[in-house]
Amino acid sequence: MKKNNTTPSLSVRLGFARQQDVVTDSRGALRVPTRYDTGGGAGNTVETHWCQAVDLAADRAQAPGLAKAGFDQIDLAGCEALQSLLSGVNQAGELDEISAKRIRREVQGKTFRLLNGRRLKVLFVAPEGFIMRRSGPNGLDIAPGQSMTERNGHKAADQVHGDQNVYGTPLKKMLKRTAPWLFRHQTLGRRNRVSPVFLLNLWIPLQQHTQPLTLADRRSINSAQHQVCYALPTEGFLAREEDQALNDLWLFLHNQNQQWYCDTSMNHERAYVFDTLGAPHGAATLPGEDVAEIYFRRLREIIDCVDRGESLLIIGDRETLPDVPPAAPDSLRQLLLAADELMREVAEVSAPIKSEWADRARAVAQLFIRQSLEMRLVALVY
Repeated sequence: MKKNNTTPSLSVRLGFARQQDVVTDSRGALRVPTRYDTGGGAGNTVETHWCQAVDLAADRAQAPGLAKAGFDQIDLAGCEALQSLLSGVNQAGELDEISAKRIRREVQGKTFRLLNGRRLKVLFVAPEGFIMRRSGPNGLDIAPGQSMTERNGHKAADQVHGDQNVYGTPLKKMLKRTAPWLFRHQTLGRRNRVSPVFLLNLWIPLQQHTQPLTLADRRSINSAQHQVCYALPTEGFLAREEDQALNDLWLFLHNQNQQWYCDTSMNHERAYVFDTLGAPHGAATLPGEDVAEIYFRRLREIIDCVDRGESLLIIGDRETLPDVPPAAPDSLRQLLLAADELMREVAEVSAPIKSEWADRARAVAQLFIRQSLEMRLVALVY
């Protein structure tokens, strides 16, 4: 597939399945064997690659579209009640059951316009699969030891994957093998192009200066060679019957011909909708996130200093911090500059830090954390 050469792109780091972990199963399909001790995901079966991604922040009209590429965007800015709920969840840093129910009510039954002008009507929002993800810059675990629940404790997905196999568990049992006829899909040579009904993931970035969701144009994926079966154990965070404890999904091998897209300027006024039945996606690491991690850790040192009532001698001089990298996208660069300005002020202080500086440190550090919501929905596209 010919790549888009008119829209600015940037290098992003993505995690993929490793070729050495792939086997051929009894049906002749490529598969990564299930791992049960990983807390979700495929464990140590990830290899990272730097990939060129079109940044839709420059021109969202370059998004290739849901029907063709498997993903699109919708505008949520005018949904005042929904925006208020999203702001509350963002501030709280967790998704409680009351907020989840209210957000579902604000989405279910609503009609949204896709970037290409087509309409998407939400027929149903599934109770299962509505989660909040949180990760620090450079993939930093900001809550080590936190257990994963049905709603919370989910990190940014650091491995490219597709959420569901239309022929697999649990859809096979839930819909009595009718899913391939009900939903529009493309699955390893089998497809349904007739149905206007989609099984979609609605992904809302509460804030994403780091670790932005990045999606592939599925037309650039050689599914026979690079799409790999995987059965994800769900016992630790979903209450399912025993015969549905494994969730059949897809992992992907890297190839230089794959075309990737992200949007570094998104917040909760916009959302992605993408095909749950195989659209490749994952959290990407941006240029400059290694520097962002250093600033994030130092800001937390400031906060800890204040909480303990100690002096700033443990912080060190501003000169020990790296410069803001020019390759960082604008949203991340502006955040790094704000952190740099704060650190310059702190470096000049010899007495205990003032409380207002600690408040600023908390505010800036919080913005380095990627927070997002995602939910599974059935939608009619027309």
